[in-house]
Amino acid sequence: MEQFIAKISTNKRIAPDHYILSFKMPRKAKKVKPGQFFNIRVSDSYEPLLRRPFSVHKIGKDRIEILYKVVGKATQILSTRKKGEALDIIGPLGNGFDVKSAVHSPSLDFAPRLRSGLPSVAPLASLGTSRDRQSMAILVAGGHGVAPLYALAKKLSAISFQLSAFIG
Repeated sequence: MEQFIAKISTNKRIAPDHYILSFKMPRKAKKVKPGQFFNIRVSDSYEPLLRRPFSVHKIGKDRIEILYKVVGKATQILSTRKKGEALDIIGPLGNGFDVKSAVHSPSLDFAPRLRSGLPSVAPLASLGTSRDRQSMAILVAGGHGVAPLYALAKKLSAISFQLSAFIG
């Protein structure tokens, strides 16, 4: 985790009230894990006072993308920010999804992790595997929880998981 100033690469409206914000990381973006987030100061003034947390949507070689919806004053301000403007950012924060447990754990008992509130990815070996012995993963999210699914899906598919996603 570090605090840094990043220049906005893009802040593009993709649907009504939905935007993709991207910025370049000062170090390797590849160290960022799916499920982590960044706290972003959306303006240079003291209004709003507090930073806002945004989940990582897409992880590039040297760039991070954030998917967000305008829901209040802070995200309204963020939606007006232009390419080349500077943002004060802290991150990456959080532990991210526990992808290693899904790959290396023979146990399917992820209930203790789920009850603890820690993010995890549970392999669905009990549902069977495909002919080429790939593990399956089902991704389920709704609302703002959809944002980190893209990065998680990319990571899981890179390690040969078959994926199904249910978005509400």
